[in-house]
Amino acid sequence: MIKHIISIIALSTAFVGCSAHNPSNEQASSDSSSYKTIAPISAMPVNGKVQVSGKVNKIYDNDEIVLSDNSGKVDIFTNHNHLNLHIGEPITVAGTLNHGHLKEIIGYRKEIIAQKVTLENGKEILIV
Repeated sequence: MIKHIISIIALSTAFVGCSAHNPSNEQASSDSSSYKTIAPISAMPVNGKVQVSGKVNKIYDNDEIVLSDNSGKVDIFTNHNHLNLHIGEPITVAGTLNHGHLKEIIGYRKEIIAQKVTLENGKEILIV
């Protein structure tokens, strides 16, 4: 019986911690001033928060695209958010690099976990 009570208390505590999520933090983290603007794509660091512009080069599925400029390419992951983008469409992406040294050694292209996509017309799409 005591094990069950302890389990219930632990689950309740975990639930309260999860429900304390504050969506305003996500909006604050998508503020462009907290991202380092990178131009060209080939100058991208291994990690950090970056903002990069280019054209949609390839669309793998509804949440993964390739962005390119004259210097290189970067994979963009939009966290299962379907963006209605087209090949050749210019966009700006702000997000966090998900690369690491092992991926660099293996030769994988760098990947950005997008938090905001800005379309050519200025429309901003926040990704949570």
